[in-house]
Amino acid sequence: MSFIDRFQPGVSETATIPVSLAMSDAFGELSGDDAPLHTDEEFARAHGFEGRLVHGALVVSLLSRVVGTRFPGPRSVWLKCDISFRNPCYAPSTLRFHGIVAQQSEATGSIALTFNITDDRDRQIATAKTVHKVLEP
Repeated sequence: MSFIDRFQPGVSETATIPVSLAMSDAFGELSGDDAPLHTDEEFARAHGFEGRLVHGALVVSLLSRVVGTRFPGPRSVWLKCDISFRNPCYAPSTLRFHGIVAQQSEATGSIALTFNITDDRDRQIATAKTVHKVLEP
């Protein structure tokens, strides 16, 4: 059985990652994105949010952690991502990344995954569709 055969349509995996205010602050410093929705509690609340928002790009970077280390893992190359943000992400929280193989192509050695990203209050934070080249041993 080839390595790509492990990724039949319907195969799934879930990973959980905690998100803290310190992570959000560090990401803002690293990225240089100091928009007040991410840095100013009063500004965020004045604009209808529960508090400061976690950067969407931080959520994407955590998805990168999942696809690079767990599903499909280090024997893959991330080729494409289409993500839609559904609700704001706040810290502290725990994000749940549930991925499912949507398609597999042995001819191109690639797989397509769908991800549902939810928080610890079962709110859908984002959905994503990703495509990966699977690297054979």
